[in-house]
Amino acid sequence: MSETWHGDNIVGFREVRRRLPIKSESLTQLGRGALHAEARVLSGPDAALYYAHVGGVSSTLADLNSEYTGIVVPIAWRGEFVINGELVTPSSVYLPADETLFQAHGNERTTLAAALPRQSFIATVAALGGVTPDDVRLAGGALELAPAVMASARCSLNELFRQYADPAHQEPLPAHSAEQLTRRAVQILTELYLQARPAKLPKIRTATKLARTVRKAEECFAAAQAGPVSLADLCVAAGVSQGTLYHAFAVMCDSSPMAYFKKRRLTDARLALLCSAPERRLVKRAALGAGFTHLGRFSKEYYQLFGELPTTTLNLRSR
Repeated sequence: MSETWHGDNIVGFREVRRRLPIKSESLTQLGRGALHAEARVLSGPDAALYYAHVGGVSSTLADLNSEYTGIVVPIAWRGEFVINGELVTPSSVYLPADETLFQAHGNERTTLAAALPRQSFIATVAALGGVTPDDVRLAGGALELAPAVMASARCSLNELFRQYADPAHQEPLPAHSAEQLTRRAVQILTELYLQARPAKLPKIRTATKLARTVRKAEECFAAAQAGPVSLADLCVAAGVSQGTLYHAFAVMCDSSPMAYFKKRRLTDARLALLCSAPERRLVKRAALGAGFTHLGRFSKEYYQLFGELPTTTLNLRSR
């Protein structure tokens, strides 16, 4: 069965991402102002295809289910764009760090990606490579391709996705069209993988180590359920020193750990306000739900990040 989902704002972006085969995901606004985001997911028999545009300085995380692997193809971006600690280049595609994790940060950017059933993808790579599935070890990190090959593939994928990534397109694709689209996309991505030059082993090991550190800190943050989390808590959970934790977050998230998680909670509070009809005490409820116990301090920090007061955000729902 094939299905399509669309999300044309920050709330819809989060909802659409949850349609992907992922065990955890997040969006954290890092820069001041109103963050714009949109996403499209086309789920077919061979893959879940994902189009995303983020229009502001932010960090995103997607941790795939272990039965899946993924490939991210950057389409367009402004300024520096980093995926799993690697500065994005026009001639690369990206596989997850530590087998399932994608952590990205940067300014405005557009990406196309696919979540692929791991064993099915391995079997396809093995068949095309003339080896057995047991001989295939999926590469991780940035995969380099000839610029002309990457440019052609980017153009083909962009055209392929255009029919459902276009915001004007709201009707679900016919099932047979969706299946053809997903199969063609998987074919293009598989060919890219087979032609790519994998990253050097030291780079892969570094990315894996950084990803594991960030993942363990993320798990500690999630387990707190809006309760207090200290830097010492994060270090213990990740099993690293304070310096190592700071380095991992600087590379993977472009932020210090505590600043990153504070902005995560502020972003979550904003999402809660955008999802709710205006009513009395809702700002206080959103603040407490995101772990802020002092309403005045919450409003000040909220304004510093988003450029508007929480009550202004809440009132957007009534317009």
